Amino acid sequence: MENTLGKYLHEEREKRNMSLREFSELLGISHTYLKKLETGCNPSTGKPVSPTIETLNEISKALHVSLEYLLEVSGFVKGNKFDQEYQSFATPQEALSFILKQEMVADFGGYDLESMSDEEIMEMAEDVANMLKIVSKRHKK
Repeated sequence: MENTLGKYLHEEREKRNMSLREFSELLGISHTYLKKLETGCNPSTGKPVSPTIETLNEISKALHVSLEYLLEVSGFVKGNKFDQEYQSFATPQEALSFILKQEMVADFGGYDLESMSDEEIMEMAEDVANMLKIVSKRHKK
């Protein structure tokens, strides 16, 4: 996945003519974490870095943009098609497929999908879908 959030943050920092440290203070995150977000990876592990929903929320407030916009920039939500993509899950496999498409949840939710029961997977997928619907509706203009 292309690091569109990192590119966006870097461009915003450049527009403001701010150093990494100054911009990180504005955003309320550490300068090392901002650098990881801008590059899209953790240099010590080489693994991709994506922010939590809480971090995106703080960034959206600091930059005066909607959380929905940052979710779209980050590639976590694709425009306003979410309601059409999700109705309900008929099987645990559908639920698991949905969860795995939500990169932020799958990567950073701390869930061990291997040890979860089918019922737990379906319940978690319903919760994730409902959360995304709420976020999407709340931030529409």
